[in-house]
Amino acid sequence: MKGRGLWNCLPAAVMIPLLLVCPAVAQRTGDAASQGLPAQAPDPIQSGIVVETVAKNSAEEEAGLRMGDVLMRWTRGATQGALDTPFELYRIETEQAPFGTILLEGLRGAERQVWSLGPGEFGLTARPNFTGTFLALYQEGQELAAAGKVIECAERWRVLAARLSGPSAPWLPVWLFFHAADRLGAARQWKEADDAYQSALQQAEKAAPMIAGQLLQSWAKAYLLRNDWANAEKYFQKSIEESRRLGDGELGIALSLAGLGVVFWEREDLKKAEEYYLHALGIREKLVPGSLLIAGLLKLRGLVAANRGDLAKAEEYYLQALEIRKKLTPGSLLIAGILNNLGLVAWQRGELAKADEYYLQALENQRKLAPASLDVAESFTNLGIVALDRGDLTKAEEYFRQDLEIQQKLAPDSIDVVASLNNLGRVAQDRDELAKAEEYFRQALEIQQKLAPDSLVVAEIFNNLGSVEVMERGNLAKAQEYYRQALQIQQKLAPGSLDVVASLNNLGRVAQNRDELAKAEEYFRQALEIQQKLAPDSLVVATIFNNLGNEALERKSGDLGKAEQYQRKALAIREKLAPGSLSHAESLAAVASILRERHQMETSAQLYAQAINALDEQTSRLGGSQDIRSGFRARHSAIYGEYIDLLLAQKQPERAFPLLLRKAIRRQEHSRQHAEPQRQHSQRVQ
Repeated sequence: MKGRGLWNCLPAAVMIPLLLVCPAVAQRTGDAASQGLPAQAPDPIQSGIVVETVAKNSAEEEAGLRMGDVLMRWTRGATQGALDTPFELYRIETEQAPFGTILLEGLRGAERQVWSLGPGEFGLTARPNFTGTFLALYQEGQELAAAGKVIECAERWRVLAARLSGPSAPWLPVWLFFHAADRLGAARQWKEADDAYQSALQQAEKAAPMIAGQLLQSWAKAYLLRNDWANAEKYFQKSIEESRRLGDGELGIALSLAGLGVVFWEREDLKKAEEYYLHALGIREKLVPGSLLIAGLLKLRGLVAANRGDLAKAEEYYLQALEIRKKLTPGSLLIAGILNNLGLVAWQRGELAKADEYYLQALENQRKLAPASLDVAESFTNLGIVALDRGDLTKAEEYFRQDLEIQQKLAPDSIDVVASLNNLGRVAQDRDELAKAEEYFRQALEIQQKLAPDSLVVAEIFNNLGSVEVMERGNLAKAQEYYRQALQIQQKLAPGSLDVVASLNNLGRVAQNRDELAKAEEYFRQALEIQQKLAPDSLVVATIFNNLGNEALERKSGDLGKAEQYQRKALAIREKLAPGSLSHAESLAAVASILRERHQMETSAQLYAQAINALDEQTSRLGGSQDIRSGFRARHSAIYGEYIDLLLAQKQPERAFPLLLRKAIRRQEHSRQHAEPQRQHSQRVQ
């Protein structure tokens, strides 16, 4: 989930489209006369700028701005200025809005209006106030772009720009170029957009040098959006250099510094990401303490701390950000974002009820403000993971499918689709639908290796595929290969992290299955050391204790005392964090088995009974077909068998008989369900 929403932690000002048309487009364009333009253009625009779009839930929507409104002036306290160009919006949002309320003055039709912009995310785009033929040609370009004819749109605006150069509005051609290329970028015509930036910058240097820093920053953002981290870094740095040379405001520079932090976060260089965030935070704390800009950087620092495993520090940063956002923008989507981050910290600690509470609060907020959005999808993912950890596979699958439906509609072939497929694979795996699980994991891997090979997400998928190899085919050699590939990536990108724990644990299980018990114990202890440091008393700690307990039993001496000690530690954690789950049932049965070996029959029988009740409850929450439920019962039939044997050994056949009957009925169900799907399939073919 790491990649989702990172750029949105930065202020919205940089989101203003700044893409330009390429020289190649210009070469295909005819002269002005062939396009129906007048030979001269003395008055191409009127005063002010015209609102084109107002983002939902933005500060501008809250203020009541609409498409077609004409903005003439802005005021903040004693500071004011004219809105002569759309470029001024960037400066207002970046350098003025963080200091307080902005008043925008303008016209709606012939009526004068004043709009008050309070704190919140900005989401306004505007165009020059074109007149006559120039307006018609601009609108023709808009219509071509809307029809998917972005090359024709770019050509139309290039010709218009060629006739608008002059001393009265030197910025106007540059604006048309970048606006055209924004369409090219949206159509993923990256090469053309990059060529266009170069041309636009050359023109800006001659006609409007103060715009250059903005163009470079936007170009960097375009590279960020396509995962080209090297060029994103290059152009953020150039933007900072240009802004300093021209004496631009420090808050714009802080925005580029935060962008560099995102670049290094995506490269998984957490140290450098933190350095850039701190640099940006220092500027903002000096100029606009307690602002939403501070909250955005606190959230980014929280993400870094969480990925380093410092959950206490991450929670501290998130709570500080939440306090600012609740004060300045109560009930906004910004608050939902922080609630999701706090839920993640609780989940990493194993506090599942607390995590669920945070995620549900976030989802309620998002459904009110942005239904069927990527934000809602993120909350579905988080809630699904909590349900999965609690063993509620029906609810988990429901959440993950809702997530995938939104992702495939709004962000196909993205890292978030990868996460959705991966999570559905985990549900299928827990249901023993292993072929289906492998299919989901391979779909996820194919997308992720195109987006970012050798990333931590690829390592996660390698771990999942390794688990399928063990469970479906018993292929320990192939599983070990997957796990080692995962560990190699993780130790390079995130040494000493929670990700490393997963691979060490998996390698320990492979060694255990190969009877390499000393090696298995070494892997488990390495994993336990990291996990207890980062998230003590979590469900993962319980899993490692369980593994160590099993390993102690399998040694020649069969150390029952040590095995019981480990298994009771695992049981205590699972009983607290995930009562009634599959893992809880397995821990109950593990302790019961050890007690039976130690001849503590009555206590053993009590724990077996609790384990079977938990399994029956788990079966009712599996979802899927009867075949799936029957297969689940068969997978854990050993626990029923051990309990029956114990009751018979205690000469309590009256307690054993109902269990034997249930076991026989389930065996019949399982046999019948294997025959029925073939008949149903045959009927569908007919």
